[in-house]
Amino acid sequence: MRFRVAAFLVLASLLGIQACKSKSPTTYDFGVVAPFTGQEGAPVYGENIRNAVNLAVAEINQAGGVRGKKLVPHYEDSQLLAPVAVAAVQKLISVQHVSVIIGPVASSSTIAAAPIATQTHTILISPASTAHDISGISPYVFRTIAPDTYEADAMADFAWSKGFRKFAVAYVDNAGTKGPAEVFRSDIQAKGGTISAFQVVPQGSTDVRLQMTKLIMSKPDAVYLLGYALELGSMVRQFREQDSKTPILSFQVMEEPAVRNIAGAAAEGVIFTTPTIYGDFATGAQKKFIDDYRQKYGKDPGIFAANAYDAIYVLRQAIEAQGFNVDAIRQGILNIRGFDGASGVFDIDNKGDSNQKPRFMVIREGKLTLLQ
Repeated sequence: MRFRVAAFLVLASLLGIQACKSKSPTTYDFGVVAPFTGQEGAPVYGENIRNAVNLAVAEINQAGGVRGKKLVPHYEDSQLLAPVAVAAVQKLISVQHVSVIIGPVASSSTIAAAPIATQTHTILISPASTAHDISGISPYVFRTIAPDTYEADAMADFAWSKGFRKFAVAYVDNAGTKGPAEVFRSDIQAKGGTISAFQVVPQGSTDVRLQMTKLIMSKPDAVYLLGYALELGSMVRQFREQDSKTPILSFQVMEEPAVRNIAGAAAEGVIFTTPTIYGDFATGAQKKFIDDYRQKYGKDPGIFAANAYDAIYVLRQAIEAQGFNVDAIRQGILNIRGFDGASGVFDIDNKGDSNQKPRFMVIREGKLTLLQ
């Protein structure tokens, strides 16, 4: 009997949340889960995402909103930690009664929050989580950034085309960096190449000399380094302290200024993939976003900003096409084709993924330069 009562209360609670979601107020409230505090580099991700969301919301609201309703974001700090992100998602659902959340940011956080999204029929649109394990994880999980398979596949093809055959890899113990490391390893081995070392770095580490020494001792043709700002900057700097010649390859986080601040001169010549479009070669919607962002905030948009901006406009398009009902919004997102956004042109596939292709960049004289 007690079990039946408890089950009834849980069901009633969930139905209560859904009932709140189905109301039609004069505003449409949604959540944003991003790191506004935490390890070095993490708050920058949160600031970039918040700035971009606020810019998109202001533009949409000034134009009359979405079906006559003003968008209202509610922000929660994830600290770039999965348990904190899960608590933030739960709070937004139970307290703010949102049906859509932009985020979480780290792949491990999105993976941890996915069961909650499924259970409560809450849509998550991550602008930053790239782990391929997220593909199809829930009918309610989407992202406006491509899976890490795109960056890792592209880098493996590039490195192979340069004649490199033996590689050493180091990555942070997190789904967002482990994913591309594993995809890169698989690609290289499938081509007939060798992975001479495959090292794991604990998240938050600043002393990675042991791991870098093991990479160097394996005598690779090139190394592939993956981490968040704190760890990646430390990897690059401490690798170069011991090896001045072996090419360093990396991924999107390399564009974050904190990485280059930590790495210093060691960042020179690092080649990396990124889906980000920079002002020097931006056109159309991408140039407009960069110009508008500069005008509002006095600086260029940083990592994940364009993807967060696109998440709001994807949401808007889905609502305009299908209405405010959660499953209607979900279907509207699945129908996204040829979306011309701040981050480029992309579709959303049936696994909730963007198919945007990465570009190759290189650090030259401390600046991000398109690799020719």
